[in-house]
Amino acid sequence: MKKYFLTFIFMFFMFFGFVNAKSEYYDFVWEHDWVDNHEISGIIDAVDTDNGFIAVGFAGSDPVEYAIMSFNKDGSYNNMITYKDTKLVKVLEDNGKYYAFGINEVLNGFVVIQLDGTGKVLKTLEVPVINEVHVDEDDAFYVSVVDEQFYIYDFYYYSVYYSTIKVEKDLSSFVEIHQNDWDEEVTAAVDDYYNLHVFYQKYIFDGTPENYEVTDSIPYKDGFLVANVDWDDEISYIYYEKDGVQIWKTELDGIFVKSIIPYKVENIILISQNEWGTTNESIGIFDTDGKKIADDDLANYYPEISDTDDYLPEFFIELNNGFMIASSKTGDGFATRLMYFSRIYNINTVVKGEGTVEVIESSAPYKEVTFKITPKDGYVLSVVKVTDKNGNVLLFTDDTFTMPSADVIIEATFVKEEKNPDTSSSAIPTIMAFSSLLCVVVIVLASRRKEMLE
Repeated sequence: MKKYFLTFIFMFFMFFGFVNAKSEYYDFVWEHDWVDNHEISGIIDAVDTDNGFIAVGFAGSDPVEYAIMSFNKDGSYNNMITYKDTKLVKVLEDNGKYYAFGINEVLNGFVVIQLDGTGKVLKTLEVPVINEVHVDEDDAFYVSVVDEQFYIYDFYYYSVYYSTIKVEKDLSSFVEIHQNDWDEEVTAAVDDYYNLHVFYQKYIFDGTPENYEVTDSIPYKDGFLVANVDWDDEISYIYYEKDGVQIWKTELDGIFVKSIIPYKVENIILISQNEWGTTNESIGIFDTDGKKIADDDLANYYPEISDTDDYLPEFFIELNNGFMIASSKTGDGFATRLMYFSRIYNINTVVKGEGTVEVIESSAPYKEVTFKITPKDGYVLSVVKVTDKNGNVLLFTDDTFTMPSADVIIEATFVKEEKNPDTSSSAIPTIMAFSSLLCVVVIVLASRRKEMLE
């Protein structure tokens, strides 16, 4: 009994902690922690699948091995494939297929891996190059998807070094392309990344790279969002860059910014941050002009952070339906806590006839949603239909359905109740007619009988 009581108390505080911390922009769905067994050490990039998520990152602590990992929709670990010499830094989906990209120092080149939706390897292509690869600069690794090709653009922050590789999507062949040989197609595919490289040299490093570090850069609108830190003055900056030119810049004094993502579904910008020199980690919420809207303390979503006080946000990964945060445990190798936040989808109701539909206004995907339908007096429910924004019909049982990754409409049709006719009143005319007919028959029979007797 004591065990169940303690479990109840724990769940009570967990529940109310999450409810109080709910954001209007996203919803905390689940977390998983690999501190104890160190089986999974870090997540660098991830992508949604029909089954859950495929991620690339690293595993173990001595030595670290890079890996492709797959997770179920609830975040539970599914399987992993490790690579000794290939640093995997990006994963993407294209036409129902999945691809992981990495850098191999032994090969001095790149590796492209085709996967199915469960993370199983289908095909691998090794791409040796002439220029020296730099595995420490994974944030400068970009992939452009054009028609039947991938264009890999990789550059070193502090120099004019870069590589451009064209890879066929079926992984049948590749070619390394020097800038002097760029045609219109190549220029259109990688020019934005080249302009970002120019932006680094002009606006960030400016001859003093030893004091600065670019912590993240990610495509945004027609340019890029960039985060960098000044180690000397303990200041971070976030930029919006377009065509190699600074559009706006926001200074964050005393804040260390590790990652930045454009949360396009809500038209805001999010950063993973902590106070410089502390482990107080939070999500910074900004508008599209780089102005601060709010700070959201991650301890609100995972109470243990308040107790251990030793987790730092390392990677911030945008997904189709939300984002992930991978945090490292300081002083304990690369152990990682993975937290998944989902965008919030609306639930709308349409009522035809007289009645009501009661349901919550919004929900994150994969959660169970229950609704209540009540007809008004004199009406009955005729039809109820639950569909998503794309017109897909959702199955429901006992007025409960699983929230999809889209807005939902619950449509209920009520019709007037048909009452049974009152037999006591409606039968009178019939009885009277029958009685009259019977009287006529009796009179006729009596008359004939009299004639026969005479």
